[in-house]
Amino acid sequence: MSFNPKEPFNLPALPPKTNLDTVSILKALNDASRAIGELKGYCSSIPNPMMLMSMAVAKESVESSKIEDIHTTVENVLEGQILPEKELKREDKEVLRYREAMNHGYRMFKDVGLTTRAMLGIHEKLIAGSAGFRRLQNAIMNDRTGEKVYTPPLAKELSDHLGRWENYVNGDSKGELDPLIRCAISHYQFEAIHPFGDGNGRTGRILLSLQIVSEGLLAFPVLYMSGYLNKNRAEYYHTLMGVTEREDWEGFVLFMLRGFTTQAEKTKQKLFIMMAEYELMKEIIREKHPKMNAIDTVNHLFASPVTTPKFFSEELKIHYQTATKYLNELKSSGILRDTKLGKNRLFYNVRLFELIN
Repeated sequence: MSFNPKEPFNLPALPPKTNLDTVSILKALNDASRAIGELKGYCSSIPNPMMLMSMAVAKESVESSKIEDIHTTVENVLEGQILPEKELKREDKEVLRYREAMNHGYRMFKDVGLTTRAMLGIHEKLIAGSAGFRRLQNAIMNDRTGEKVYTPPLAKELSDHLGRWENYVNGDSKGELDPLIRCAISHYQFEAIHPFGDGNGRTGRILLSLQIVSEGLLAFPVLYMSGYLNKNRAEYYHTLMGVTEREDWEGFVLFMLRGFTTQAEKTKQKLFIMMAEYELMKEIIREKHPKMNAIDTVNHLFASPVTTPKFFSEELKIHYQTATKYLNELKSSGILRDTKLGKNRLFYNVRLFELIN
């Protein structure tokens, strides 16, 4: 495989024809498999891990968008779920689209598998006015010099490349390599295909989370890599280019395996703490606010860490005045804080925001 940044790249075959059973990879693979196995086991003991992960998905949306130099906060994203669209900043709309694309992708994945159809569905939610797969040649440029650093395959070859990617992800060569190594390889291949005019990085990171589920490593898409990739952005791009320029699969796979380990351990700890907070909040509400439905209330405040009296009343199917009264009581107990944004009065799950930050 030869590389010239100014010419369309000739993608490597799947699976790579290189040794990925090195001592370094096997050691990193053992660590990552253990960490993800523990996370899977812990998730199986939690009634609704995706509800507890609502805040984490919002944070993933922010971190993934930050890699593309789209900057906002978790608080802004969660506010944006309930504020009118006309009141949102462009950056908040972009990140909200990522969150919806992640959720939509998971729903599609359960129906159609990890396919190009699901890929397109994710991209349509992610990019306003998405035109689907690119029809023209594009290139990645050096922001400082304006020089081409990578030219993806020709647009007319996309169908073949995406077909091979889909076959590999869903069956070709399964069993030849460990599923986590396959996830790393598939992620590189998608990014190298670069099938869209915009949004390739964000789409690729969503697909990576879904492939971990598709491989049976986790039952839910709760492992998100953007925090790790953002923190180690220079090394991420360096190892991606290492495969492209020198076929250095070992360097990239090692980088990704370390990321899987790091994020799995962090996610397990995060879920453990959130579950403890979930149970504690239920007990506080049962003791101090016996008229409230403790389970429904806490479920709402974890699934929607930012809420309003109107939203709260609709979700719990109670009168608006009762909802306002309950939210004020929860504020008095220190469970919530509130603020006014224009005509809207918003209530925030205090401890959940403290934990996620």
